[in-house]
Amino acid sequence: MKKFAALSLLLLSATTVANELSPANPILRPLTLKDGELNLVAGASYGNTDGKHDWELDLGLGYGLTDDFSIGLGGMSYRFLPRSDNGMGLELAVNAGLRGYYESRQNGDALGYGAGVYGKYVLNRDTAVNFGVDYTFWNEEVLQNKKEMRYTLGVAQNLMDKWTLSADYTYRDLHDFNQNHAYEASLGLNYNVARHIDVGIGLTYTDFDAVANGYKADAQFKRSANVYLQYRF
Repeated sequence: MKKFAALSLLLLSATTVANELSPANPILRPLTLKDGELNLVAGASYGNTDGKHDWELDLGLGYGLTDDFSIGLGGMSYRFLPRSDNGMGLELAVNAGLRGYYESRQNGDALGYGAGVYGKYVLNRDTAVNFGVDYTFWNEEVLQNKKEMRYTLGVAQNLMDKWTLSADYTYRDLHDFNQNHAYEASLGLNYNVARHIDVGIGLTYTDFDAVANGYKADAQFKRSANVYLQYRF
């Protein structure tokens, strides 16, 4: 899925103030950024669909307006149930914004807007369960408008000092697409270089068929691998 961004990596030279950042341990990080915290992500994905291979640049930006309210390229998030001192237990937030973009030469493009509830339950300093329910409306340029519900469940586990493994599964209940449903599964490995820097790799697979649903083959990769750098200050 093509992502929206217009951000220079020169911003990575900004000064870090460690005591204003979210925890270094990804398991303990809140769903929203800390007040005044800026999060930059730069990466690249290599994927294929129906034998066609391509590269995609992945850029992200987020900023914490308060400890419980963040904005970014993908929309805005409000945490209505925080964990005390970012410790153990349940945390919940709502999010609204852009959900994706599908391209088509013959049928026009589609832009997705959505809103949902998502959360995490931190079992201990090394294990957390992630989940979410999301509604997306697909505004079509030519085709009939579409909608879908997404249900996500995942787990994150610290393997050793600074290394975190994550696995996520999303079920897509599709309406007015040629497919009635689809799924997406991903596996990721994150290394916390320092309090403010993470690097990682990931693998993703989906059975969503872009061509069968009227879009370009590379509108969404069926199989992809990605690398990324995340910088917070």
